[in-house]
Amino acid sequence: MSKLILIPEEELVGMMVSAVQDVFTTMLSMQVDLDRHESSMTSEESVPPAYNSNNPMIAANVGFSGKIYGMVYLCMEASLALKLTQQLLGMGELEPSDHEMVNDALGELANMTVGGFKNQLSHKGYSCQLTIPSILRGTNFSVESTSQSQRETFYFDTEGNAFVADLFIRLGD
Repeated sequence: MSKLILIPEEELVGMMVSAVQDVFTTMLSMQVDLDRHESSMTSEESVPPAYNSNNPMIAANVGFSGKIYGMVYLCMEASLALKLTQQLLGMGELEPSDHEMVNDALGELANMTVGGFKNQLSHKGYSCQLTIPSILRGTNFSVESTSQSQRETFYFDTEGNAFVADLFIRLGD
């Protein structure tokens, strides 16, 4: 049985772009533009990592499960995560070592973004529930799915800073 979702690619792209732009515009007062989008199946060999940097990276992720399963990773350099945290909290300079505050802020941004995406899925008949956010930190890492799923990678730019929304999605059992 195929695990491909039955949402046309153009609609899926619109759903994710809308979810990201809504959160960044409303919560951060920041413009976000989609640079490009790539689609693949995780069973394909040699799918390149969506993000690469020798600088410290942060990935905030939130999953969803129900009639449809998935996970979204918002991946960016730690310097952008710090800037977004400052903007979200309306604060001046934060210390790069203030991991707890950055983790909370990025987790909340991911939660709101994936929540907006999930609501659009629910309107299409794919009811699902969110998981709690989690944070990954490191350098030069990539995320891969452990099961066959559809992968949609969205490359965004906000005020000259790049970040990725990496979506892994498949139909429920």
